[in-house]
Amino acid sequence: MNLSDSVLQRADLFDAQLEGANLRGADLSQCKLSRAKLAGADLSGAKLGGSDLEQADLRCALLTGATLEGANMKTTRMFGAQLEEASLVGTDLSSANASGANLRGRKLKGAKLVAAVLSGADLSAAQMQSADLSHAKLGCRYSSSYSQGEKLSTASACLSGADLSGANLSCALLRRVDCSKARLVGANIYQTDFSGANLYAADLTGVSVQHGCFGSFNCANFTNAIVTLNSSTVETKGAVGLPTPVDGVFSRASRVEKPDPENPPDSDSEL
Repeated sequence: MNLSDSVLQRADLFDAQLEGANLRGADLSQCKLSRAKLAGADLSGAKLGGSDLEQADLRCALLTGATLEGANMKTTRMFGAQLEEASLVGTDLSSANASGANLRGRKLKGAKLVAAVLSGADLSAAQMQSADLSHAKLGCRYSSSYSQGEKLSTASACLSGADLSGANLSCALLRRVDCSKARLVGANIYQTDFSGANLYAADLTGVSVQHGCFGSFNCANFTNAIVTLNSSTVETKGAVGLPTPVDGVFSRASRVEKPDPENPPDSDSEL
């Protein structure tokens, strides 16, 4: 079906059958697309701002350069979707399955990702300031409540270089997630699980951990990270690269160049 460059503003496309459709450059802003079947559709450059995509099927859809600002994408299935250069500022992705999605460098400022499944997703260099990722699943182990046959990645997400300043990460699962060089300034990490996460050169200045409610950093890599953490509110068994605590506080205010033990440099072979 070829609907490229079509003007479909405010159209009612509830439960529409659009699998594999060509919707390149189409204007679908403020459309009702809830439960629409868009698996494998080409939506590159499409305008979807303010649209209702709740429970839509966007698996493996091409959304390169699409505008999704302020869209309702609750419980949307986006496994393997391509979102290069797409804008998702203020988008509601609560409980969406974006497992394995390409969100590298995407604008997700203020987006709602509450309880979203992001395992295996590439969020490196994403702009996620003040985003709500509470209860989100970015790690490699979680229980699924999705229907039978739903695809779920078993790999961890990549947040390398992402900006999560002021983000709500409470109760999120980030086990073994690559957070190297990520900016987590002022983030809420209440009961967040960073077990085995790579926090090499990350900035955790001013992160918030509610007293008596532990955040887990067991076996995490803190090498060269900027960090201020109260040892009484975090679990750090097996963690590496933490500074020696002073008065019960792990504190490092600046980085010292050290190699990342998770990604050691290649050594020259001897002739």
